[in-house]
Amino acid sequence: MIPNRIRDAATDARLHQGALSQSRPTGEPNEIAVAVAPRSSLRRVVAVTNKDVASETVQILLIASEVEQATDLDLILEADNDRLPFSYMVQGELYGHMFTDQLVSAIGSLRPEETEAVATALETDGESLDGYHVGPPLAGPGDVRRSFKDAELKELEELVSVCRNWMLGAPAERQVPDPEVLLPPPAGSSQEEAESMYLELLTVLAERPGPLVLPSELLVAMGHADLLDELRRWRTDFGLDVTRVLAQMHIPDEIRGSGPLEAPVRSAVGEEERSVVVLHEYLACEAQAGTMTVDIRSTTNRWAGRGRLVLVQHSTGRVCRGRAVLQEAA
Repeated sequence: MIPNRIRDAATDARLHQGALSQSRPTGEPNEIAVAVAPRSSLRRVVAVTNKDVASETVQILLIASEVEQATDLDLILEADNDRLPFSYMVQGELYGHMFTDQLVSAIGSLRPEETEAVATALETDGESLDGYHVGPPLAGPGDVRRSFKDAELKELEELVSVCRNWMLGAPAERQVPDPEVLLPPPAGSSQEEAESMYLELLTVLAERPGPLVLPSELLVAMGHADLLDELRRWRTDFGLDVTRVLAQMHIPDEIRGSGPLEAPVRSAVGEEERSVVVLHEYLACEAQAGTMTVDIRSTTNRWAGRGRLVLVQHSTGRVCRGRAVLQEAA
């Protein structure tokens, strides 16, 4: 939750200096916004210093209102009703990455030169903040500000650890197969080609980190694209039993989204594009449910020209990131 000190300051500002303006955050540099930790009630005010559009992540610095706790790496800014109606400090050594979705409301902004000065304070040992209002350097082990900074670091970790770990390659919230891997080769393909693709599917199953989920949302999206009927061709065209393979996957009973899937696949979509559009439809549903990351396990990157990461935004504004996790086929 938002610390009482900031809540009280904002309340006092509303009573005496006008309302604290809030708007939809953009995640652009210089923005001051309220951020929420994943799967937690913790909310903190942060300053955005950088944005990565490709992954919809932002780099942030933690803000606090206890300006008496500031060190020489913290930028102190006085109350300014045009920006924030209470005094606060931007903590130059408490930084990290978070998903743009974690920003829930924009409440102010820094000037670009202020952002640059405090964002580089740590690497310049405070020199970038020369001429700005900062606190005194930390003293010895008895300096009471050390315990304050330790508590701030713990809250920062709660805000940024999920995004940081994902950026470092940790498994995403959900692990699903690329729908293309589930499908047999086109009609008229040789038995050898079919057996090779079947081995790819077995590889995806064998090298999974745990039970591989075949979500109901993905099955519905494949149904929209008339791809479920394609599964029968494993047996009818090539004598291979894919049902035994699918039986190894966990299929949840309920669809996680609260409404209908978006962008049903049209029949005009080309054969080679259908599985990509299915993924977009599935990721939109995951975004609606609040899932921020999904690992798509495959043996080939099907998103040619798109890299290994695809972002899909639901109409609610939530974003889901699908990352191709490639495995070497047997």
